[in-house]
Amino acid sequence: MQTLKSPTFRNTGWSAIGSIANGIVGAISSAILARFLGVHDFGTLILILALLNLVTDLSDLGLNSALVKFGAQRARNGENEAFKRVASTVLRMKLLLGFVIVAVALVIFTPVVGFFFGHVDGRIGEYFTLSLVAAVILVPATFFPALLQASQSFRLYSVAMVSRYGSKLLLLLGCMGLISNWSLEQMVWVEIGSACCFLIAGFLLSPVRQFTLGARDIPLEKNILGFGKWIVLYQVISLLGGKVDVFFVGGISDAAALGLYGAAMKIAGVVSVTTYSYVSALLPEFSTLTSADAVTTHRKRSFPIVVLMIAGIGVLALISGPLIVMLFGEEYAAAAPLLQVVCIGLSLNVIGHPYSAVLFSQNKPEVFPVSSIISMLVFAGANMLLIPYLGVMGAAVAYTLHSVALLSVTIFYYRSWKRGT
Repeated sequence: MQTLKSPTFRNTGWSAIGSIANGIVGAISSAILARFLGVHDFGTLILILALLNLVTDLSDLGLNSALVKFGAQRARNGENEAFKRVASTVLRMKLLLGFVIVAVALVIFTPVVGFFFGHVDGRIGEYFTLSLVAAVILVPATFFPALLQASQSFRLYSVAMVSRYGSKLLLLLGCMGLISNWSLEQMVWVEIGSACCFLIAGFLLSPVRQFTLGARDIPLEKNILGFGKWIVLYQVISLLGGKVDVFFVGGISDAAALGLYGAAMKIAGVVSVTTYSYVSALLPEFSTLTSADAVTTHRKRSFPIVVLMIAGIGVLALISGPLIVMLFGEEYAAAAPLLQVVCIGLSLNVIGHPYSAVLFSQNKPEVFPVSSIISMLVFAGANMLLIPYLGVMGAAVAYTLHSVALLSVTIFYYRSWKRGT
């Protein structure tokens, strides 16, 4: 009962409510897209969005994590001006990095995308270029949820996160009333519109409205860069590794296989975001703790929450068949076995979340790039070996093997940290 009454459980609850709502809205949006676009175009859109998310995530490279780390400490101590300095510093660094990444993507990524994935859709390079408009908007938009997380305003954090996919659903519903034949280009414009709504909502909910982008705090920048160097390496590796399944399926197979795999991973993504809400609550709390014993105690209290989440994933695996048919239609029924296999990996990820939060809070960021390198090599190797023989099921099995590797490395580092305390 003490665990259920803790601030961690309460913050997890608010974050989870937002994640679940976001997941439900995202699933409905994906179901609408899948039915109106068909398996081929839906699979192509999955690939475009994977590329867009890769560019957007590369524009962060540990800066949001640094904002949570350093911002939470100052917010907890009531240092409002110091909190604003952290926010302004991170935002300035994020804008500079983000626009450089988008420019590089425009010049270099576009022809590469057209070369490797032209067999999926001949216009995929054009669609990707258009999607970079959304990437420009998402660079500042993704800053505000992290700012709310750092200030532990988890109710508003949930609202901000829901705004992106909620606005996307509203735009899709508008398209249903106005457009009879949907095109991929129109759906990319929907992504751009939802990114605009996400940015506006984040700014309106932000605890900080005025940022001193011109005034530099060199010592703070050095601290952020010093902390973030390991997180940067981790995020680059995990970003590439996290998309490798979609890229392998798209590169080795066709748009129809991408559509089936995308349907399964859309539901898995809802689960992943929902369970990660626990980590969202843990990171700022653990970052304020100075005692290793206090951190360990918090980790032990995570057990009931972990069990509840794994039980939910088990229920999802049992109902995956009718759920996928209900959401996406009969032509996506073959995605159900894929989702069941992926659920094993999702459960393993949940087990590892509290251990990762401990290592993050105890200034052990080197674990993240190491675990990402190992798990990405397992992921890429398994995809390369299994997809030619098992088809798209090979990608699902590879996801679970990647989760096994990730959990193993994380627990190894956690035990090493425990022996040293």
